[in-house]
Order: sequence, then structure tokens, then C-alpha cells
Amino acid sequence: MITLANINHSKDNREQIATYLINHPKDINLYLAILKAKTVNDYFKAAWALEFVSRISCTTLLPYLDQLISLAKEETADQAIRPFAKIFETFVLKHYKKELTQPLTNSQLEAISEQCFDWLITKQKVAAKAYSMTTLYKLGSTFSWIHPELKVNLEANFNEGSAAFKARARHILKKL
Repeated sequence: MITLANINHSKDNREQIATYLINHPKDINLYLAILKAKTVNDYFKAAWALEFVSRISCTTLLPYLDQLISLAKEETADQAIRPFAKIFETFVLKHYKKELTQPLTNSQLEAISEQCFDWLITKQKVAAKAYSMTTLYKLGSTFSWIHPELKVNLEANFNEGSAAFKARARHILKKL
């Protein structure tokens, strides 16, 4: 088992952890338990590892998606919210490309859309907002109410956004 102390910012390191978890999927439960308990100082590193699992093999995380959605709703730490937002973006993009072993359910898609809107309208760092914009744009092809709401939100917050926020918002608004 790889401990959180062994996880750092490097891409190679997180890819190693992800490969380990893909080869030992039962250990994913331990990472989810750490995220739920939040009793370890660096608990958010578990989210970093799971983000890389999703990048390499979403299929490995598919059985845990409902738990991830539930944990994301409770999360308040920026260091964990960003990887959750990236995980959701990855799942949704792969869902629409039909690259998952089974499609996401409407209830999962709805829960992801609600969480992404929450991140978009609350005070979050730009990465979580950017990933949420992309996710919501894609989800708008399933839920007709999303695109109009997304457009209103992006236009309303455009002037107060950072340069990175504006760049992603401009890109999404062109598509809308």
C-alpha cells in the first residue's frame, strides 16, 4: 500500500500511485475513506491520486463514482475540490465520447451538474471553475436547462473573473 506521505505534486509520482491503484482497485476504498474522514493532515492527496486514476482509467473508478459525488458535495478544501472537478470533467468527457464500459446514469449526470454549478457560483479557485465550465457545457447536450443557465452565469461573472476564468469563459461562451 502506498501512503499519502509518498504522494507529491510531480506528475510522475501521481502516475505511479494511479497505476498502483489501477492494479489494486480494492485500495481505492481506503483513499475514499481517508477523503471522507478528513482526519489526516494531507487527506486531499488521496483526491490527487484518484484524479490520476480517472485520467488513466476512468473504468477503474466507475464503481466508486457515486461515492466520489457524495464526497465532493461535502468537500471544502481547495486542494481536494480541484481534483474532484477534474475527475468529473474526465468522466463526463469520456461519457459523451462513449469511452466508458457503461454510460453514466441520469442521476449521476444531474448530481455532477449540480455540483459543478455549485463550484461555479461559489468562491472557488479558477481551476475548479474552469473544469466545471467544460463539464457543464458538455452536460448541456443532455439537459436543456444547463446552457442558458451557464451562459447567464458566465456573462454575469465575466468582469470579476481572473484572466484564466475569462479565457475559459470566453471559449465556452463562443460555443454557446
